[in-house]
This record gives sequence, C-alpha cells and structure tokens, in this order.
Amino acid sequence: MRRERESERMDSLVGELLELSRLESGVMKIEKEAVDLNELLLATAEDASFEGMAKNITVEYKALGEESQLVPAPLMLAAQQDLLHRAIDNVVRNALKYSPNESRITITTLIESVALNVITGVSKNVVVTVSDSGSGVAESELETIFQAFFRGSNTHSADGHGVGLAIAKQVIDAHGGTIVEINRPEGGLSVVIKLPLQA
Repeated sequence: MRRERESERMDSLVGELLELSRLESGVMKIEKEAVDLNELLLATAEDASFEGMAKNITVEYKALGEESQLVPAPLMLAAQQDLLHRAIDNVVRNALKYSPNESRITITTLIESVALNVITGVSKNVVVTVSDSGSGVAESELETIFQAFFRGSNTHSADGHGVGLAIAKQVIDAHGGTIVEINRPEGGLSVVIKLPLQA
C-alpha cells in the first residue's frame, strides 16, 4: 500500500514537472476561447468544499454583486479553460492544505478598470482573491513562493512538492495576468489573481 502511494506521488510529480517545463519553455501554445469565469469558480469552490469536509473547512465563492441572484451573471474571459481551471484549482487546494480545521476559505471577484492612454482608452481586469485563515507566509518568502520546489518555512507538516503555485503563475502569466500573495492583517493569506476581461 505504501509503495502504491509513493508510486502515485511520483507519477503526479512527473506530470506536474512536465507541464511546468512546457509552460516555462513556451512549447505549450495557449488555445484561447470564451470562458465564463463565474462558472469555473463555482465548479472549483464546489470541488474544494467536498475536499474540505474532512477538515470541516467551508469554501465560499462570493461572485460579483450576487446578493439577489441565484446564478451569477457570466463573466467572460479569453482563456484556455483547462489550464486556467488548473491554475485556480492549485491556488484553492493550496489554501485548503494550509488552513486549520473548522476554518473558512473565501473566493471573491471584482472588476478593476485600468486606464491605458488617450487612444486605447480603458481596459478592465477581473480580480480573483482566494483568502484563507492559515498561518500566512514569512514576508521574506512572499517573492519566492511561486518558484518551483520552493516550500515556505511553515510548510514542513504538509504534503506537496512545491510545484502547484509555480504552475499557477506560469498559466496566469501566459494569459496576460498577474498573481501575488499578501499576508492578511487579521491572519492568513490572500492570493490575488488579475486577468484581463474580454473586450
């Protein structure tokens, strides 16, 4: 049984390394299509909620202005859906991994207007924030957390290879976005992803 688990871990690591290598080298071509980010985030939160039950962790997705809406309005991006889903899923599962029992993870979205210039006018980004109640990351490590195989000083008790966030960064970069981590003043960590909205 232990041998099987180790074999599965090695297969998973090899798969992640191959994907990271293709992303970093530019060999993997991004095939963009219209993707509803709200739909993607709802599916991610649902899957994570199921996984979080083992630790009584609640995963909540608060969509844009959905107070009176049962189903959030579509939020369209030009993206490769499977890659974008993988990137955001990696971030959410990382939050699950480092969150204490009986805590909450929130996923929120908002629209940010970006002034470009007089000719091109204004573009819009969607900002996705994944927040947890874990122990956060040492300030000195925030810049290096997205490097492959980097594991923070507070991660000794958790499984993982330190590849998931590196893949997330490569995917977000390839979609013209940005990803950063910020320690929350009240404790825990927020991962902030910005992606350009479809014009």
